[in-house]
Amino acid sequence: VKRNLYRVMIGGSSSAPQCLTCDLHEDRCQYNSAYLSVDASFYRMDCYGPGLPLYTLMDNRGSGAELQILEDNKDLENMLSEVQMPTMK
Repeated sequence: VKRNLYRVMIGGSSSAPQCLTCDLHEDRCQYNSAYLSVDASFYRMDCYGPGLPLYTLMDNRGSGAELQILEDNKDLENMLSEVQMPTMK
């Protein structure tokens, strides 16, 4: 089960909901949350897996472009690569 973020236009012409996270880091971000700025122009997208958490700053004024990766947990990924992690069978 995936959890994506959608934008819906209110008023004016009726349009289909736009998925903001469906094509963004698909292999890593299947469970997403967003924290919007006061005027909803920007949001922080929190990606919770199935990989390591990823936090990005997104522009909500147009196409929903990724402005900056705030935390990609590369240091944690490097540390974990040296540890044999349990796996499920």
